[in-house]
Amino acid sequence: MPIDSTTFERVRRSVLKEVASGFDADGGTHRRQVAEGQLHCFEFGVHKRGGAFCVDMGFHFASVPSFESFSASAKLKHPQPDSCWLHRRWRSEENRQFVDYGETLEDAERNLRKIVSDTLRFLDEVERLVGDGSKLLDLLPPERLRGDAEIFQKFMACPDLEQRDRISDSMTIRKLFPGWLPHVSPTCILLAYLSRKFGRHSLVAEYLAVTQLPGQGHIMLPKTRGLIEPLMKVRDE
Repeated sequence: MPIDSTTFERVRRSVLKEVASGFDADGGTHRRQVAEGQLHCFEFGVHKRGGAFCVDMGFHFASVPSFESFSASAKLKHPQPDSCWLHRRWRSEENRQFVDYGETLEDAERNLRKIVSDTLRFLDEVERLVGDGSKLLDLLPPERLRGDAEIFQKFMACPDLEQRDRISDSMTIRKLFPGWLPHVSPTCILLAYLSRKFGRHSLVAEYLAVTQLPGQGHIMLPKTRGLIEPLMKVRDE
């Protein structure tokens, strides 16, 4: 008989106290800010039928407003995966996203250690790649994001699911962050904020222009204007 939710929660707290001690816990959400201004988070979710869990993770920068307007949830405490620029869900080698609590305490502990270790590794990989964010401005200049916007148009227009996957995987941002799901407009907004932070003001207008390209309107919800407005003065300078 599988262990119950109360027992699983006790094991979860014990494992996280040991392997994720640098994170602040808030219920099922765990957060940390690292020295270069990065925000890392991961949170546990429960299967609607119970007895199983999933783990979502997110990556953002403290100097950039949250992307709450891109989330389906009305109220979020930032950072949570849905409010971050990068987010992903842990999946097994068989592409399973939910994991059973386990038949024994040993099962639960083994599964949790594996998944949390993977989660921290994914976050650490992005941390090393982007540093304080200045590297992103060279890795993802506006012209590359324009190319990704064009690719995304093809993705949206393609009816074949397998072909859609191949099109999506050809985007620069998704090759740079495999397994994560960056979108063009949020990436451009984030890079516009980072351009302002690092004094590269001429790039702000170029990044914001990409968000106006065809095919980007589906993700530019009304509240997104609140993220763009602080950048408009810099853009016009």
